[in-house]
Amino acid sequence: MLTARQFAKRAGVAYPTVIKWLKENLIPGAEMKKSVQFGNYWDIPATSLKSVTKRKPGPKKGSKRMKAAAGASTKTKRGAAKKRGGTK
Repeated sequence: MLTARQFAKRAGVAYPTVIKWLKENLIPGAEMKKSVQFGNYWDIPATSLKSVTKRKPGPKKGSKRMKAAAGASTKTKRGAAKKRGGTK
């Protein structure tokens, strides 16, 4: 069994990402445990690592950043100059 931090390290993702997945029940077999000494913690089976598929880095499809990047690449130099008040 793994803690959320151990799971994050082995899966190669950030700890907050793992917590989000746990809250959304995306990690099979994970259980919230209660301890007087440690408080609440997640107990995750090591076999759940197989279920993790990491996304490729970069903006999400349909995000504002992706739309802005797509819009910037379609502008012409002449159109950009007109918007700035240039004469080219």
